[in-house]
Amino acid sequence: MKKQILSLSETSILVAMAVVLELIKKSLGFLNFLPYGGSIWFTMLPLIVIGIRRGLGWGIAGGITFAIVNYILDGYSFHWGTFIFDYLLAFGSLGLSGLAHKHKENMVCFILAFVGVGLLRWVMHGLSGVFFFAEYTPEKYQDHVWFYLFIVYNLSYMGPSIILTTALGVLLRKYIINENLY
Repeated sequence: MKKQILSLSETSILVAMAVVLELIKKSLGFLNFLPYGGSIWFTMLPLIVIGIRRGLGWGIAGGITFAIVNYILDGYSFHWGTFIFDYLLAFGSLGLSGLAHKHKENMVCFILAFVGVGLLRWVMHGLSGVFFFAEYTPEKYQDHVWFYLFIVYNLSYMGPSIILTTALGVLLRKYIINENLY
């Protein structure tokens, strides 16, 4: 029971940290440079940490909780599918970092957890673009919708965000993997 309370408390705190980071990002307008969303930032960090520290179930629950709160804070959606792909699946997939929970001491597994779930989030945003936003692809890319939506649009912010988040994770690794933070 004590471990569940600790896991619930830590997950709640880390989700709240992600929400605060997201609000800071949104208040700094220059970070939101793409017309339909997308920015370079490290909101993923506390969400990935949940999975690494607490495991798969807590990681996915934390990611989905953040997705719902972030969706409410955004206050709009371009399409119903964006709620599923750009919120629930994209942020819920960050919880798959929990697959590295038992191997978090291994630096390669630790880094692969960050990069792997970041790439999975990128795939979810790319699929959302292809399924729901292909009609907004610029004319010069109409014959290359997948390339535009995965590489030109989504990778332009997700790539740097994955690198930034992974670098911060490596810098903070000794604190992330330590079971006794308190």
